[in-house]
Amino acid sequence: CGLFESVGVPTLTLQKERRVADVHIPLAEGAQNSAEGIAGLAPDPKGPRWSGFFDLSLGNLGGAYRKLDLHYQKELPLTASEVRYREPWLLNGPVSGEASFSFRLDESSYTLWEWRLKFDLPVGDHLSVYSGVSRRSISFPSSVAGDPLPGTERSTATQAGLTVDFQDF
Repeated sequence: CGLFESVGVPTLTLQKERRVADVHIPLAEGAQNSAEGIAGLAPDPKGPRWSGFFDLSLGNLGGAYRKLDLHYQKELPLTASEVRYREPWLLNGPVSGEASFSFRLDESSYTLWEWRLKFDLPVGDHLSVYSGVSRRSISFPSSVAGDPLPGTERSTATQAGLTVDFQDF
């Protein structure tokens, strides 16, 4: 999962008159958070306009492998943003969930809004099942290049499937 930069060799400690063995595993936590961005002025016939991007990724929130990602980009004529959150153990159970919301605006042709929910349940060591739902709404201007287009197009989708992972950890 990328939680640790390094994992050492486990050692056992036995103490006299105790029937318990202590297991010690030296760990170095991996880098989980990152932020980057840039801003500037882009030339435009109407005058300079702000342009740039920003990405923020927060991983292992609260030491429980929760994850939050934020993304924003502005580059003429495009503006895009996305927020994504992952909860690894919903209701203290094995089900993980992910929710995301995104927005995209192309000033010359469309506006898109989309949200998604996905749930994942491990069934064994190598198999998990998932299910999800998403909703998308695209708005078009009344006409692009003289061709009439619908005002708004909406769609709802569902997904379900299996994930098989035979990685040797």
